[in-house]
Amino acid sequence: MDTTKVEEDKKRAPDERTMELLRQVGDNIHPSIKLEVYYPSKHPDKKLPILDLRVWVEQKEKEVQGSNQMMSVIMYELYAKEIASKAVIDARSAMSTSAKRTVLTQEVLYVLPNCSPLLLWANVVEKGEEMVLQMQYSVYNKKFRYKLVDSVVKAYRTMQEAEQKG
Repeated sequence: MDTTKVEEDKKRAPDERTMELLRQVGDNIHPSIKLEVYYPSKHPDKKLPILDLRVWVEQKEKEVQGSNQMMSVIMYELYAKEIASKAVIDARSAMSTSAKRTVLTQEVLYVLPNCSPLLLWANVVEKGEEMVLQMQYSVYNKKFRYKLVDSVVKAYRTMQEAEQKG
């Protein structure tokens, strides 16, 4: 056994070691298969982008059978690549105001359920504020943006209440 390789391997993050091992196994299945692996420690914020979410694991205290225990919890938040378009429907477009309002409401409403309920509310609000800023860049006035966000928050609360009731 080569001890230098073992020592080098110990310096790697556990998720990197695991995924590289899986890549090696997968690459040896058939010559036509070459896997690409992603893992949290490969990213500066230790959060793994998966489609339009960024996912990571946190230790959280939870009550289990009357006692508090630390548990690993999967956290997630809405994510868009830096190169993704920041544009939304322009306020000056020929589309009707009600159609623009409906589309933008759905876009902002999409943010809320795609953030973990265990995420700090300030982090969720930050994601919503990004959408509001995009509307501002697309020439929507303050009153329109305020009314839209107000209706989104009300709709989201209604969704949460319906979910709690089952």
